[in-house]
Amino acid sequence: MKHIVLIAGGILLAIALVVGGFTFSQATREELSLSADLQYRTRVLTDSLQESIEPPLTSHATTTVQRIVERIASNERGAGLGVFDSDGNAVAVSARFPDSISSNPLIDAVMDTDTPSGVFARDATGRIYIFANPIHYRGRVIGALVVAQNAIYIDAAIGSIWRDNLLRLFLQLVLIWTALFALVRWVFFKPLSRLTES
Repeated sequence: MKHIVLIAGGILLAIALVVGGFTFSQATREELSLSADLQYRTRVLTDSLQESIEPPLTSHATTTVQRIVERIASNERGAGLGVFDSDGNAVAVSARFPDSISSNPLIDAVMDTDTPSGVFARDATGRIYIFANPIHYRGRVIGALVVAQNAIYIDAAIGSIWRDNLLRLFLQLVLIWTALFALVRWVFFKPLSRLTES
């Protein structure tokens, strides 16, 4: 009986390890795919917004910049927008723009290196993707356009994969354990008990 339990436990452990490895791989692939898609969409959005933001910013029309930011942010679901000057001070921000982003070192780094960049971060609402693009005037950087996208759905998708696969694993383990128990009981112990009685 002890050997049978050890064999059954080994089989169940092997199944659990295979399913765990498969789930980890699947969750990683899904996270990479969703993250890459969000990064691409955010970059395209930022490039298109740049053309609207640059002219009023270069002419120091901050109220016009604020109106543009509010209008665009209201059209983009889940996006917070911010425009910063070369000193890192906010020129215009949308109502949904997370406060924690204003102090993010990404903004200064983008202006210092003159290279667009993005980073995933966490704030009070959850996971967000921040992308900053330098704004130019006459060949020099005069500020940065920052787009913040809600990335909570990525965590939800990964959690769903783990939850669904672990539930399937649990059901499979219960079925296999039940089948092994029935097999041992009816194939081995019942005939042995009959043989002993006779």
